[in-house]
Amino acid sequence: MFKLLPWRRKETKVPVTVEEEFFRPLARLRDELDRLVDRFFGKLPAAEEESERWGNVELTETDKEYVVKLDVPGFEPEEFDVQLSGNRLIVRAEKKAEKKKEEKGRAYQEVSYRSFHRLVTLPNVIDPQRVEAKYHSGVLEVHVGKKPGAAGRKVPVKAS
Repeated sequence: MFKLLPWRRKETKVPVTVEEEFFRPLARLRDELDRLVDRFFGKLPAAEEESERWGNVELTETDKEYVVKLDVPGFEPEEFDVQLSGNRLIVRAEKKAEKKKEEKGRAYQEVSYRSFHRLVTLPNVIDPQRVEAKYHSGVLEVHVGKKPGAAGRKVPVKAS
């Protein structure tokens, strides 16, 4: 089996901790197995790539505010929890639905659960008092105002 794997020189980096020394062979084995699987099956989509398809983020800037648009279909406006902590915009949504039905004397219960969590880091020039969120047709739009005087100024360039 080891003849299938390409030969590599040993790394010269010296482990810093006992944990690194212990887990180094396991990490190397995992990396080699990942490469082998990728060569055989092709590149499989990573979990991050899958999550990016749902809840895409669009950040735009105007003179007075930042506008953050998130694609999050299937929720109601009251199911969102939008918070501004420092310059971080935290958006959470949670939906739990239960359905009960009876057929021919048997009771059935169906439970579905969806959740969404996204953190967007904004520049430090935001005004936490001017935040507004709207939800329409599966798109959550959050407007975050800029601090007065946060607009940049043009610097003239002189010839030397």
